[in-house]
Amino acid sequence: AYGETWEGGYPSVALADKIPHKVKHLFDDKLDSAGLSLHELAAFAATLEHMIHSEAMSRLQAAYKLSGDEPMQTLQQDEARRVIETYMAIYVTGLNVSATHQSEEQIANVELLYPGWKDTLKFLDNLQLEVVGDRPQYEFSDI
Repeated sequence: AYGETWEGGYPSVALADKIPHKVKHLFDDKLDSAGLSLHELAAFAATLEHMIHSEAMSRLQAAYKLSGDEPMQTLQQDEARRVIETYMAIYVTGLNVSATHQSEEQIANVELLYPGWKDTLKFLDNLQLEVVGDRPQYEFSDI
């Protein structure tokens, strides 16, 4: 409102554990002085997009592994649904998928950890049907 900025820190907080501390400080110093140019803002946005995509791909690969499937194999519809549900369970609960045994337990109990789980499953079914359609087999890119 009226040219003011938001309160509560820097947008670089989103990068805090993903980039070296020195790089974060350089970015914050730039914001403190003249701000970002359009080019620098575009570079920041591209960096965020890349990080989000990489994180989503890691989460999807973990979902495949926890479901007992390989990422590049063709899956039957029920197998694909299991991978998608596992991915969403990882996402909504914020699981650390590197702790595999703990993750398996939490995924098995996701309904207790996340009260909206049944609604989430309905949403996933509708979304998958809308985006990919009703197929007997799914490729990695379909999931």
